[in-house]
Amino acid sequence: MPMFRWGSVVSFKPIQVENVMKTKLMTGVVVCAVLGALAVYGASMLGGEQKSIMHLTAILVFAVVLLGGVFAVRISTRSVASGSDSIVSYLKGVAEGDFNANRPESFGGEFGKVNEQLYVTLDLLKKRIGFAEGVLNAIAEAYPFMTCDAEAKVNFVGNRLFKISGKEGKPEDYYGLTTGGYVYGDNSRKTRTDRVVNEGIRIEGETSFEGDGGLHELQFSGEPFYDLDDELCGALTIYFDLTEVKQHQREIQENSVRVANVAVEIVDITGQVNSAAEVIASQIDEAAKGAALQSDRITETASAMEEMNSTTLEVARNAVDAADNATSAADNADEGQNEGRRLIESIEAMNKHAVNLGTFMSELGEQTDSVGSVITVIQDIADQTNLLALNAAIEAARAGEAGRGFAVVADEVRKLAEKTMTATDEVGKAIKAIQDGAQRSIQGVKLASEAVEQSTEIAHSSGQTLERISEIVNGTSEQVQSIATAAEQQSATSEEINRAVDDINSIASRTAQGMHAANEASIELVRMSDELKHYIKQLSS
Repeated sequence: MPMFRWGSVVSFKPIQVENVMKTKLMTGVVVCAVLGALAVYGASMLGGEQKSIMHLTAILVFAVVLLGGVFAVRISTRSVASGSDSIVSYLKGVAEGDFNANRPESFGGEFGKVNEQLYVTLDLLKKRIGFAEGVLNAIAEAYPFMTCDAEAKVNFVGNRLFKISGKEGKPEDYYGLTTGGYVYGDNSRKTRTDRVVNEGIRIEGETSFEGDGGLHELQFSGEPFYDLDDELCGALTIYFDLTEVKQHQREIQENSVRVANVAVEIVDITGQVNSAAEVIASQIDEAAKGAALQSDRITETASAMEEMNSTTLEVARNAVDAADNATSAADNADEGQNEGRRLIESIEAMNKHAVNLGTFMSELGEQTDSVGSVITVIQDIADQTNLLALNAAIEAARAGEAGRGFAVVADEVRKLAEKTMTATDEVGKAIKAIQDGAQRSIQGVKLASEAVEQSTEIAHSSGQTLERISEIVNGTSEQVQSIATAAEQQSATSEEINRAVDDINSIASRTAQGMHAANEASIELVRMSDELKHYIKQLSS
């Protein structure tokens, strides 16, 4: 069954009042003729004088009745004709769409009843037509639509559709064209609205045409409608402008492609960050091992320095004893010579340890410099990751409601990049502290090496002195005093070396702690890189 039924407006023909009056006049004449005939017939039944009188009377009655009938009909005809003209004028105005035309005055009798019933019918018709036009105008303001008649000729175009079409003039200028003529400017072109009219079926689909503002992409729905007698009146075609929706769909697809490309780039950068973090962890592990070895060597150096200090004090005591007892000088000289040899050996060993320690500290400095370079690379990667995450968040925001999930994941990526930058800064600070400590360690080792060289020279000098003491057992007291003085200087130098070794040991301890912290930061960096990969997978999916 059709879904739309529009009532048809009945065309009224003017009432031929004059013909009716003529008919009534002829009827009156016939009646008068019949009455006259009856009078003549009655007179023929009488005789003589009565018959003549009756003939005359019948003729007079016939004439009077005839004249009276003609006069009455003439008056009635003039009255009714005047009223019918005003009614005909009113009905012509209504037929032309003027429902507010002035109504004629009421009539009496049966004609007046017909007149009043006609007004009631017209009032009902006015309400129904007003309702239909009101609905039509409301739809025209809300949706682009048009209607056509049973021949698929345009008979109404809504304001919104007319504006979208970009036509010039007024909608009424295009009434009577085919739908192809209105939409495409080609009256011979068939459209799907023609199918709606010809086949009497609903048709839906999408179409596009050039109009106001460029190309419009539309979804349409065509529906036939019928009158109260189930006769086809035409078709109603409603359009839905999908131009902006289609544009948004294309933008969302483009944004999705861009987000996917950004995700691929972030995955590559994350892999680089992960590789750099692994390199840092490996170098930090090597540096930690070097720091541990350095600590062991420093401990050994401290023990050797303590032993050297003991030996120096013992040499001083022996020198004092030599001054007090020249007789025992030879024995003490021999013993001092032996101790001098051991001292030289110890100092040479300490010198070797100091040289090794300097080498290790130099290697540590180079490693920390390499770690600093890697940290700089990680900071650059983290900055780039943060920038890419920000771009992803902006693109997702442009996507609107459909890009809200992308915005959340992009924000998490940005936060993770910020955490990465923070952790990298902390690692950089730790590496800087390690570099500073390594420089101080190198300087301390350099001082220790110089002190060891000085001690070596003093030890050689002491050995030579002891050899001379052995050769001249009966040397003077002044020479023994010189030995004692040299021993005191050596003891002071040993104490300075001990303090330098303590400083180196402290620096090595802090270096080990810094390496441990850097190692933990590298592990955290790897963890955050894995977490970043996880979020990127969510973003890509």
